[in-house]
Amino acid sequence: MKIKRNQVCPLCESGRKYKKCCGDLSQIPTKENVILGDEKLKQYINDNGLSNEMLYHITTPQNWEIIKKEGLRGGNTNYGYFDLYGNIYFTNENSVKTWNSISSGQLETNKIKEGKTELDTWVNSCRRRDKKPYVVIGVPIEVFNQLELPIHNDTENEEITNLNRNQKFVSLGEDNVYINPILLTKVYEGITDVFQYESEDRWEKVLEFYEEQEPTWSLETIKENCFIYDYSCIELSYKDRKTNTSFNRNYMNRVLLNINLRQMKQGRV
Repeated sequence: MKIKRNQVCPLCESGRKYKKCCGDLSQIPTKENVILGDEKLKQYINDNGLSNEMLYHITTPQNWEIIKKEGLRGGNTNYGYFDLYGNIYFTNENSVKTWNSISSGQLETNKIKEGKTELDTWVNSCRRRDKKPYVVIGVPIEVFNQLELPIHNDTENEEITNLNRNQKFVSLGEDNVYINPILLTKVYEGITDVFQYESEDRWEKVLEFYEEQEPTWSLETIKENCFIYDYSCIELSYKDRKTNTSFNRNYMNRVLLNINLRQMKQGRV
């Protein structure tokens, strides 16, 4: 129920008017706080109908159990030119297909199942998020506006599903800074489907990209000419999208061979 600005504050029972108490926006915590945001900010967002426009963070159920108690924090590692430290990654797309693609390809796992051969192990690593649960956490965009946390495009991410720069990040800067869990909502829980992503969903993004880049081309022309590169820079065509996936052992064997050849040329093996 919406709280009227002049009614007695129902949140803390101080006896003061809401607008002079918990509804006083000048008291909203700033980004210097260790825990960013509080009940006042949540109430402000709800009162003003600002809770529907969200950024979506994809994580594992195990991480969600921690996040909903402690809050959402930035990454604590760096991978080469990917500066993950202090950054929280999101997508602005309210789409199960997008969430599945991110969960399938970008969530990390601590353990890769060992196979009988090098190929088996490598295929397992490529499919490390297949048939695994994931949770989508929604954070109202107004949270970042009020806390003066800029939302950046993730320009370093070259995943196909980020062709239109739908993936974002917010930098908290320090590892002891969290977004308050009262500002977070679990909006979806699903199971990853790698085959759906590799054979259909990523190609939808490719077709959309080509339609923007080549507006005079028909859809059939695009399908005949569009392509992507896989793990080892082998060119994949639209017509082979259902066979050239990580579920095709012959194809993955060819990919692994190509990777080994490239490493030999670079003097790495």
